[in-house]
Parts: sequence; C-alpha cells; structure tokens
Amino acid sequence: MQSFLIGLRLDLLRNRKAMDTRHVYAACLTPPSPGGVAVIELVGAEPISLLNPLLKARRPVDLTNMSADELRFARLMDGDETIDDVIVTVCRRASDQVVVDMTLHGGPRVVQRALLLLKRVGAQIVDQTVLLSWTWSPRGPRQGPWLANLSRAKTPAVVRWLMRMRVAFAEEIGRIVNALKEGEAEPAGAALHALCLRGRRLPYVLDGVRVVLAGGPSVGKSTLANALAGREASIVSPLDGTTRDWVEHPTDILGLPFTLVDTAGLRESDDPIEREAVRRAYAQRATADLVLCVMDISRPLADAELELLQTLGGRKTVDHPVVYVWNKLDLSMHPDQEERIKRLGAPGIKVSSRTGEGIDILREIIVSSLGLAAWETDGPTPFDEQGLDVCRAALSELSTGLAGVHSAIRLLNILISEHAAVARSSTGGV
Repeated sequence: MQSFLIGLRLDLLRNRKAMDTRHVYAACLTPPSPGGVAVIELVGAEPISLLNPLLKARRPVDLTNMSADELRFARLMDGDETIDDVIVTVCRRASDQVVVDMTLHGGPRVVQRALLLLKRVGAQIVDQTVLLSWTWSPRGPRQGPWLANLSRAKTPAVVRWLMRMRVAFAEEIGRIVNALKEGEAEPAGAALHALCLRGRRLPYVLDGVRVVLAGGPSVGKSTLANALAGREASIVSPLDGTTRDWVEHPTDILGLPFTLVDTAGLRESDDPIEREAVRRAYAQRATADLVLCVMDISRPLADAELELLQTLGGRKTVDHPVVYVWNKLDLSMHPDQEERIKRLGAPGIKVSSRTGEGIDILREIIVSSLGLAAWETDGPTPFDEQGLDVCRAALSELSTGLAGVHSAIRLLNILISEHAAVARSSTGGV
C-alpha cells in the first residue's frame, strides 16, 4: 500500500502544470459508471460564481458563505431542465483558490451533460490527475482510497458519510497517536477498538446489504418487497406460484444500499419447474446478510413453512440474522398464528404490505438487526478496508507492551502523514 501511495503522489507531481487562477477548471474525479455516484470537482478563483446560477432548490442557493465540509442539496439546471440532483461542498484551500466538490449520480450520460454544461458557462475541463495535482491534500495519502470508495457509493447518504469521514477519521487517528505519545495507551487502545468495531460495518455501507425474503406461497413476499423498495418491482398476484425464480430489487433503507431478493414460495410440488424454483429459493438464503421469514397472519402455517421456521429458529444452516414478519395485518389473525407468535418468542413484527402499516418500523428493525442503526452518527469510522486493517494491526501491537506502542504509532502515521510514510521507508523512524 505504501509504495502505491508514494507512486500515486509522484505521478500527480509529474502531471502538475501551472494553474492560471483566472480560470475555473473542472474534472470528474470518479470513473463514470451506470451505478453509484460521481464527483465533479471545480478549482479556481471563482467556481462559486460560475456554479451558483446553475443550482436550484426550495430556497435560493448561495455557496458563498458555506463552511468547509458543509453540504448543500440542490438540482443542477440547464435552463429549465434538471440534469440531476446534486450535493455540493465548498473547501477553500487558499485565498486565491477555491475547491468545490459536486456529487451526482454516476451514469456516464449524466456526468457528460454536467461537464458540457460547466464548459459552456466558462469552465475548462481537464484530466482528473491534473486537477488532483493542484488540490492534493497535505494531510496525508488517504485521498486516493477515499476517491476510490466514492465511486463505490450507492446512495447520497453514503456520499455524505464519506465526506464527513475523510476529516473525522484522520482527526481521530491524530488524537490516538497523540495519546500514545503521551503515555495514555489504555484510552488510545479503547478508541482504536471502537474504530475497529465501527469499521466492521464498512462492507454493508459501501457494497450494500442483501436481504432474502423467504416463506410459503401467497404470503405476500412480492408485495412486501415492493413496499420496502417503494416501487412496483415484483409482479403481484393472488395465485400461488407467481414468483417462479428469485428477483433482485436494489433500493435504499435509511440511507443504506440494500438488495431485496424475492424468492419463490416454499412448498412441495410435482411440477419440476416449481421444484427448481424452491431449490433456488433455498440457495439464495445462503447468500443473505439477513433473512426475512414472511408468514401470512390470516391462515395456519403449511408444512414447508413450519420446516422453514424450525430451520431458521434453530440456526442449523444459517449464520445471519433472521427477522420474522407476519404479513397481511389488514386481515383477521388466525388463532394458530397467534399461538405460534407466542411460542416462537423471536424478534418479529406484524405488518400489512398492502396498506403500509408497520413497514417503516420493519425498515428500522432490518437495519438495527445488522448493527447499523446509528451508522451515520455514532463516531469516526475507517472509510476503506486498508485503513481498517491498519487500525486492527495497531490495536494488536498495543497488546505487546512498550515496543508495541512505538509500532502502533508507526502504523497509524501511515493514515495521517504522507511524510511519515516516506520517512519510514527510508529511515525506519517513527
């Protein structure tokens, strides 16, 4: 990792050109892709006056007095036509140079239209390496991994989180290093441990959560998937066996990216197509981060549903959280189901996917079941896998005594000081 970061820094320096501060320069920092988000950066003396007239929101948009890392939501307008919803941040690097980051959806066509609009109003479009050579942060080599993860972000909330963590994580590592240098190893170790715990959420935040809906036929799995996704993605019918194969629905829940997997109803059948659909439903369960076990509250359970409950309840074949969902709350509860709910004694919720009752609470239960309830607000978190690995290695070093403290400081300096990383490679010093 160290050699890669040093090489990237040298590449940027080689690409450095004299910057004419009379102009505004713009580049897309992230690879345009059909999914995720993109970040367009504007640099120069007057990017705010160039961008202000292009933004529209409920209240008049003026970026002039925005503080560093403050977020502003708006629509990027080409005349009366909306190009995209955007998130804008302003960071002043020097008195004669202003840096503005604009986050938008990552589709190549959207990015192209935004860049063409900026060019039309006076910005000069340049290569991202040229722009980064002017705006490379002096705080350390973490901008590369941060930019890479911006291209992975799938929701605006994740983009906002990454923008905050770029600063908050570096500041927390700085506090930990200072504590170690002052002999406060115990509180520094506790802070590192907290970083590592929060970092376990990173794959969910960046890559998303896979939720598989399992249950018998006609229990309302497809309707529930549509309700959670907020759109009519699955075909819904009162007939058994409407879903003959698993169907994926990308969506977001409380700002996090999710993939809902609607599967075929579990039941015995002589139809080879239905048997294959059931086999695939079981196979999808093995890919889940969380399983929603869906039951129809208005009728007794079938044998296949009882078997599913026993398997999931006993955790014989799964190692992921299970949330039990009694659907069709708008209908009368069957006595067998009432008794089943009492005996099961497991986390569960009654909902009506037809009326929407209980759906918002179910979203909160899904997120909290994965330990993600406060993912945006509960403190600094490593924003990339390499940063998390360094935190874990430093925490491990602290358990070895005084020598480990020095090793931990050397490791953590990788995350906050480019100069420390270069010095370590040549002298071995802290």
